[in-house]
Amino acid sequence: MHPFDSVRVKLSFAGKPPAALLQSALFLENQRPESSSWSDPGTAGNTLLRDILRSQPVELSTLQGVVNLTTGNLGKAECSELLALMGLRSFGEEAAELMVRNASMVFASGQANAKNLIRMEVTKSHLTSDKQVIVSTETLERRMYVMNSNGICFVVEPEICLDAEKLPGADFFITEDEMDAAGVSRWGENGSQHWRCMVTWFNGSSTIMNEMGHMYELGDEPEIRLNSFGG
Repeated sequence: MHPFDSVRVKLSFAGKPPAALLQSALFLENQRPESSSWSDPGTAGNTLLRDILRSQPVELSTLQGVVNLTTGNLGKAECSELLALMGLRSFGEEAAELMVRNASMVFASGQANAKNLIRMEVTKSHLTSDKQVIVSTETLERRMYVMNSNGICFVVEPEICLDAEKLPGADFFITEDEMDAAGVSRWGENGSQHWRCMVTWFNGSSTIMNEMGHMYELGDEPEIRLNSFGG
């Protein structure tokens, strides 16, 4: 990583993040307010503080909805620590390069370890030779576009966790436009208010909502309800 580069990461989860992340002082949300302003995570004092904070994890029962975990500026050691939490083993310069240049691999590994990881934002800053700061943010977010076995199409919002293996006979699409084209091919140009739906979080439960505003709760077995919907 260039000596003037900085990188910060924000992870978003649908519900409680894994306990290991909630115990990590890499994330500002896990730190006491007075410690979050300590800018150098490598100092002896801050290292000691992080060890203390690890013994005082966030209370899991208080977390619900979308939970965000945000890092401060990450050095090489902190990049290695974050990658380990995401299921990747990489160290030093290699870890920093991976975080900066291949965030999609990091996100995919994180999803494999935590199915409720829905979004990752990587913000990078670079100081140019004329002392201008260039800031860029890369956002990675999971999506699902699916047509069930009855031909009903669903845009599944990131906060909803569905297991594709529990949707036998369903078709999956890489874009919303591709899904819509399949729906039109099956049903015709008119009537999308009946065959096109959204799966969203409403009043504490995952819910199907069609374009007419009708809502149907998915219940405790959302994949079964979704795959039989419209039959």
